[in-house]
Amino acid sequence: MIFPWGNYAYVDSSADLLQGRLSFSRDEAHLIPLISGALRLNPHMKLMASPWSPPAFMKTNNDMNGGGKLRRECYADWADIIINYLLEYRRHGINVQVLSVQNEPVAVKTWDSCLYSVEEETAFAVQYLRPRLARQGMDEMEIYIWDHDKDGLVDWAELAFADEANYKGINGLAFHWYTGDHFSQIQYLAQCLPDKKLLFSEGCVPMESDAGSQIRHWHTYLHDMIGNFKSGCSGFIDWNLLLNSEGGPNHQGNLCEAPIQYDAQKRRAAA
Repeated sequence: MIFPWGNYAYVDSSADLLQGRLSFSRDEAHLIPLISGALRLNPHMKLMASPWSPPAFMKTNNDMNGGGKLRRECYADWADIIINYLLEYRRHGINVQVLSVQNEPVAVKTWDSCLYSVEEETAFAVQYLRPRLARQGMDEMEIYIWDHDKDGLVDWAELAFADEANYKGINGLAFHWYTGDHFSQIQYLAQCLPDKKLLFSEGCVPMESDAGSQIRHWHTYLHDMIGNFKSGCSGFIDWNLLLNSEGGPNHQGNLCEAPIQYDAQKRRAAA
């Protein structure tokens, strides 16, 4: 995973949407070549897509940032955009296997964000995404919900999977580390929902320059990975794997450290 350098959507107005004018030019210029290159090196790499915000005109706050909800009358259109995104990537030889409904669905952020209740998120996943995926021959797509901090994992899961249709249509839950270990929540769900996957989908550490920062960060990663996997976690995604030497690019000043930091001037990994 890498940061974007600003808000962007595949369609910017209802008029463009009605005319089917979706633009993937930014992906074609930057993301698709990068991912294609990575797949040439590792054809077995598994890919996950996680929306952070629908286009502003589809939201109750008319802004990609600052929370807001997806307007109910836009559920079908937003699902269609996601399907078109998946098909566009497939056209370039990139098959996404895992789909998160929404990054951090209960967080109001100064950056790209969108709010869902558990009922809204599961309805969007099961009633809108799943049928469209089936029509495109993407029945094997894994759909994950929550994609937020561990402390809310059990409550979200219990509400979501009490419904039989949700249980059938959703493959698992994704989670982040920002509110602490909460390994017991992962262990509890692994025992109660043995056929559902539990995926660590995001964790980052701040860009720091003191002498002990790297050791602290190594400890953070190792501690969380070991605890998660011992508790029943099925996978771990670093956020971000590759950044520039300043910890970006980032349109909100949320600069982070990464395993690989690229020095653009020297055109090599930063020392």
